[in-house]
Amino acid sequence: MKNPLDLLSLVKFHFQIERRKSLRVSTQRPYSFFPTFSYEGLELEVEDISVTGICFKNFFDQKLLDNHLIISVKWQNATFDCRYQIVEQNSRIIRLMHAEFNPKFTLKLDYSLRPGQVGILFRKTVVPKTEVWKGPVGEKLIFASSKEIFAEFNLFDFELACTTTGQIVYNAPSTGLHKGQKVHGALLEKIHFVLTNITSPTPSIIKLIEFTQFQMDESLVVQKAA
Repeated sequence: MKNPLDLLSLVKFHFQIERRKSLRVSTQRPYSFFPTFSYEGLELEVEDISVTGICFKNFFDQKLLDNHLIISVKWQNATFDCRYQIVEQNSRIIRLMHAEFNPKFTLKLDYSLRPGQVGILFRKTVVPKTEVWKGPVGEKLIFASSKEIFAEFNLFDFELACTTTGQIVYNAPSTGLHKGQKVHGALLEKIHFVLTNITSPTPSIIKLIEFTQFQMDESLVVQKAA
């Protein structure tokens, strides 16, 4: 923490999350820091997820409301068999609720969901002629009126920017990093996870999501070619 105000903001954020235990975040694509879910060998596609439940695209033809399922969860070097109860089902989705508490799984899931929860808690502020968004722990996103910079933002203790050409870069030097260096890996994924969970996104937010998505896809192509 840089100063006591950062600690105060973190405590406030923690209380906000605690008041909304079932805060659901959407997952528009698989993330490397997320688990994969499967049922009897069939990999499932997540619609949204919280620490208490999960919603998949429907994978059953028959009605199974109130029944229980064992979902296999693979998470890098860990595997969990989690028991869920079906609480909602229609032709499009099937929503499940944890039927058993698994402390290790819940802790890992809670930590991984935080970027999405930050996105949900982002709020647009009224600033004349400038679009500004603020997060729960001092995060800030400003859409700049510049020929070079589309947006500047502070996330996960990094100063970042998006150029008008659509490149997500570091906006200030950090340990082993240079200003203007492209963002890759888990940090880029977390940025995307935050942005796609912002409520009522503006055209500027949507454009920033598109830029981030393109850079993620570009990075994936480079990794596969290596």
